[in-house]
Parts: sequence; C-alpha cells; structure tokens
Amino acid sequence: MLLKNTFWSCAALVVALTGTANAQLVYTSGDVLVCFRSTGTPKYDVIVDAGPATTLASLPAGNTVPIDTSLLPYVGTNNVAWSASAAYENYPASDDTWLTKPRTTLNNQTIPFNIGSLSYMKNIAGDIDGNPSLAYDPVNSFPSSDLPVNNFTNLVEVEANHTTANQVTGDCYFFWVENSSGVASDPGTFRGDAPQPGGIVEQITPSNFTSAGKPVRADFYQLLQTGSTASGTPATYLGYFELSTNGVMTYTSGPSALVVPAPAITSFTRSGTTNVITFTTVSGGTYSLIGSASLAIPVASWPQIGSSVTGTGLPLSITNVSTDALDYYRISAH
Repeated sequence: MLLKNTFWSCAALVVALTGTANAQLVYTSGDVLVCFRSTGTPKYDVIVDAGPATTLASLPAGNTVPIDTSLLPYVGTNNVAWSASAAYENYPASDDTWLTKPRTTLNNQTIPFNIGSLSYMKNIAGDIDGNPSLAYDPVNSFPSSDLPVNNFTNLVEVEANHTTANQVTGDCYFFWVENSSGVASDPGTFRGDAPQPGGIVEQITPSNFTSAGKPVRADFYQLLQTGSTASGTPATYLGYFELSTNGVMTYTSGPSALVVPAPAITSFTRSGTTNVITFTTVSGGTYSLIGSASLAIPVASWPQIGSSVTGTGLPLSITNVSTDALDYYRISAH
C-alpha cells in the first residue's frame, strides 16, 4: 500500500507544479501509456502516462490505483476505444512489452497472449515506443487556441484522420494502434503486430455505455522476451484496467473481483404447494431465495428460504414448498 500511495501522490504533485498550456508529455521507454480515441468522427485523442510498467507489475495482488482520466471528456465515454501498453526496446538482446487484452465478459479473464520470437516482438515494441513521438513536440499537442489542458503526464492530441501521419511532425495514437483494415470502429492491433491468440489490444465501449451502468475491463499482460527463450510461452497476467460508465478508470493488480449484477426472476410456477422460482445468474455468484407471506414485514427482514446456490451463467431455480395462500419472493445475490 505504501508503494501505491507514494507513486501516485508524487505523480499528482508533478502535475500540480509543472503543468503548462503546451507542456510536453514526459515519456520514458517502459512507461505505460493509457490511450483513448473515438471510434466515430474524432477530433482529439487522449494519452495518459501512468508511470513505469515495472511499478504496476510489482504491486501486490489486490492493490487498486487510479488512472487520471481528467482529459477524457475531450474524447467522451461512448464508442471509445482504449488500451494500455508499454515497451522497453533493447534489440537484439531483448524486447519487453506490456499489453492490454479486452474482456468480452466482465468477470472472465482472457486467454493470455503467447510471447512471439524476438524479431516478432521487436515490431510491436517499436509500434508502442513510436506512439508517443508527438509527446516531444508541444506544437503538436492541444491547440493553443483551446484551453491549456496539457501537462507532463496527460496529453490531448490532434486526431489525424486516424491512419495518416499527424499534420505537424508526429503521429496520432490511432496511426500506431490501427488495425489492418484502417477502420476506426474496429479495435486496434498495433498495425497487426499484436500477439496471438486474439491479436487485439483495445477495449471498445458501447454506444450506450454512459447509461448502461456496466463497466468494461481489459487484462494487462507482461511479455518478457530475451533471445529466443520465451517464444511460444504464455504471457504473465498482472491485473486489469477497468473503465466505469462515469469515466473513472482504475488498475487493479491480481485477479479481478466478481461483479454480480442484480438477478432477474424469469418465471414462477406453482403445483399444489410447490413453488418454483427461476432466475438469471452469472458464473460464480451466490444466490439465495428470500421470502415472506406478508408485505407488512419489511423486505430487509424477510428470511432466507432453503440453501443458497452457485451461479453457472445460466438460469437456475430454487423450490419452496409452502401451504400459505400467498407468498412473496425475491432473489438476493453476491
């Protein structure tokens, strides 16, 4: 915990003391760049330097740190593609990378990337290190005619129609992360160099993300390649980034906690004195039937009926035998 608090409070102090209108992003090879772009008709991209990848990799499991998304309103939260990546190029000795892989299901960890050959990893490491090239050019950052928002850890950059070099001297985020199709609505693959399986590094929020009430996650993997010793081996899972619907992002080290959405009762049947209540579940959730024969009793005081069941991701049923003329039920979940 001391490591987390020290690291992030220092970063915040640097911003407070040195932020300027046209400040350059202070990027060092091996820093994690958390990047956001619109998949529609973009005007800007947002890049956040979250500090050394080795710092995130060394956090004990269960630590959560905030990612500064104060500039995210310049991109938005709906239909937004985002990724986190880092690279340390030392070819031909090694090429180490850190990459996100988007989850398709909130609570299910992805299958790890496989580390490629040294020459293969050299390509994606070059893409990642090329991404912040504009960070050294204050002219190519947020236009001076707009609000002075840039600082040494956050940057709003001019979008360059995604697939073309930026109008000034650098390249926009999507120029480097683009997929082979060059279509903005498709997730990025770092110019087709992202490792398999999957080959995709960007998570994309839905069009109703702000109102949907459900966060999205992307797992963070470490791919260390020295010579040819690591080729074909699975990457090391470190933790996951989570973007909430209100634009707040965090990084959590280690396995993710289970998020259990409110279950929905999908059917109720009664045969004689036997009541069968069927409801939705997610894998790993714990579900209990709560009931009462009278609405005069506060819901918080309703007792549990029978034993709890563990969710499978499919609808489940709990049976209650009751001679009451009328019963009321709800399903609790955690």
